[in-house]
Amino acid sequence: MGRNAPLDIHAQVVAATRQMITVRASFVQAGDRLIAEASAQQIVLAMASPVETPLAAS
Repeated sequence: MGRNAPLDIHAQVVAATRQMITVRASFVQAGDRLIAEASAQQIVLAMASPVETPLAAS
């Protein structure tokens, strides 16, 4: 199988907390042949609420 063969990417969240998300992905060719696996973690930060500025007097 060469580069022209279909490639499936299977991804899932394996863990999630309020502060971190962990994901895993598998790259699979036809016939369930595993080509590569990858995992990643992302830190989740709270967003500050936007500060409203008063409108300038006209």
